[in-house]
Amino acid sequence: MIQGAQDAASEHGHLLMVVNSGLDNELEKHEIRALKQHQVDGIIYARMYNQLVSVPEELQGMPTIVLDATTDNPELSSVVPDEFGAGESAAGLLVEAGHRRIGMINNEDDIPAAHGRLAGFRAGLERHGLGWGPANWCPPIPVQQEAGRLRSACCPERTGPQRCSASTTRWRWAPTRPPATWA
Repeated sequence: MIQGAQDAASEHGHLLMVVNSGLDNELEKHEIRALKQHQVDGIIYARMYNQLVSVPEELQGMPTIVLDATTDNPELSSVVPDEFGAGESAAGLLVEAGHRRIGMINNEDDIPAAHGRLAGFRAGLERHGLGWGPANWCPPIPVQQEAGRLRSACCPERTGPQRCSASTTRWRWAPTRPPATWA
């Protein structure tokens, strides 16, 4: 998303300056002050994944757009990914490839991204005439666990899903296969 913003800024003769606070509030305040000292025209306040944020008060009075997040401030515009569409598309691609036993491992965090992807995935299965139930849903897996454990959780036995879509904030959509012994 930052690359897209940089490309758009360049097309219009602007330079995009990027700073990263690493979620350090004091560093973030310092960076905002530095950007104001450089007399920037506006701020793109970006996050790593779609979530609800409180924009720092240091940005009041500054033209600001919130990227990959939403805020309860009605004066600010937000640009967010189509999480529902991503989930629906993932399910649709697997169904169109001929798979009928499809499962999803979602992000463990209570965030808009996880809710939107799950709703879209479910709608995508239902749109293609596949039911939704426990066989399609796998418990969220902490992102620290490796992809093999994601597969094991989603495809526990021969009767499990034929394909799984894993959705986390770090690994956006990672299709997994059942063990080779299923062939």
